[in-house]
Amino acid sequence: MAIDPEQKRQVLTAVALGSFPAPFMVSALIVSLPAIGIEFSSDAATISWLGTIFFLVAGVCLIPFGRLADILGVRHLFSIGVGIYLFAAIISALAPSAWVLMAGRAVAGIGAGMVFGTSLAFISLVFPEKERGRAIGITVTSLMAGFSFGSVFGGFITFYLSWRLIFVPVMVVAALALFVLHRRVTVECALASARTIDRAGIGLYVPAMLLLLLGASFLPSPIAIGMLVIGGLLLAGFVIHNGQSTSPMLDPGLFSRPGFLGAVAAALLFYTGTFAPSFLLSLYLQVARDLDPRSAGLVLVLNPVAMALLSPLAGRLADRRSVGQVASVGAGLSIVGLLPLLVLNEATPLPFVAVVLLLLGAGVAFFATPVVKRVIGAVEREAYAVASSTVETMRLVGMTLSMACTTIAFTLLLANRTIEGTGPVPLIGVIHGISLLYLALVICALLLLRISTE
Repeated sequence: MAIDPEQKRQVLTAVALGSFPAPFMVSALIVSLPAIGIEFSSDAATISWLGTIFFLVAGVCLIPFGRLADILGVRHLFSIGVGIYLFAAIISALAPSAWVLMAGRAVAGIGAGMVFGTSLAFISLVFPEKERGRAIGITVTSLMAGFSFGSVFGGFITFYLSWRLIFVPVMVVAALALFVLHRRVTVECALASARTIDRAGIGLYVPAMLLLLLGASFLPSPIAIGMLVIGGLLLAGFVIHNGQSTSPMLDPGLFSRPGFLGAVAAALLFYTGTFAPSFLLSLYLQVARDLDPRSAGLVLVLNPVAMALLSPLAGRLADRRSVGQVASVGAGLSIVGLLPLLVLNEATPLPFVAVVLLLLGAGVAFFATPVVKRVIGAVEREAYAVASSTVETMRLVGMTLSMACTTIAFTLLLANRTIEGTGPVPLIGVIHGISLLYLALVICALLLLRISTE
């Protein structure tokens, strides 16, 4: 089906706008976490859950929403998700406690499940193969621009006014995206040949993933073991049911497609190893180096700026070269960026920290777009949304696990100390230990990429 060039532009505009709010909120909150912790008198482990809960909910919802999008239409689900962003921003801005703020972040995670599960599929359905890498790269640039502006705006607004105002730009951009979607975009894609929603499959998958991710986050407590056992049993039940269903939520045949399984597994490992370092460096700059939120935000913004500037280049390269080669470059850059965290200390020069952030940002830029292109290119058009949801699930689950590892480290090594009472030496010790794990994960992702793309 040929799509009018004007519709392509409008779809890309809508997707770019709709993709901006979630990363903006994430990065703005990261730099604002110490101030939030002080206002609500919350300990380090509790505050770290403000990041974890968003990715937990979004990661659980992505594949079910991807399947619904293939049946009901990606534009429809994408629009609902953007509207939920708007509602979640209002809840978060008015939150009277850390727990209400967590609830707002959970609601935002539901919206993210819809937006992340449909945005790349929407782009892929509208743009042909030869233009797809560039369009995906522009979408990723919008995501990274959200991270960039969030770091700067979050730092400045927290320093001069209040962290609550970081949600105002989210409301404005979400409203603009809804305007474009409802007034400018007319194309819709409801492509799945099987129109039945597998409610039983969703009923098994969602609690299974929720319990598994919660269990991983609460380790090493005894209740976490129980969550993992029950979640594992439910997931096994889902796999059995999914294989027997006439209209499965997740087609088992997708994993036999060349390159599909290797790409999604590498994505899980990569994002688990590369997300939390930004959170750790935010705490390092403000606790160990005594920077205020404004100054810390200006340093942290280098990471998403590198992603935003390099993502279009990565998209163009993915259109012209092997996606495996481009993604491997991204994993290699991330490995080089993680190594310095093993020797970080109170006297580390700030320019050195800036280089680390730039390398980590460049790594994500060169990894993200080619992997998405690889996964979507392995399936038919009617499965684009569920395929893109699968790789996005790996990204968000990886981010959740990344934050979960950090939360576990804080719980075990820092006990119940508050953010301001942690001190630089214990914090740097946590960074050293957890960075070794993250480095190993990214090395495994690189090896898997090389094996699966040969």
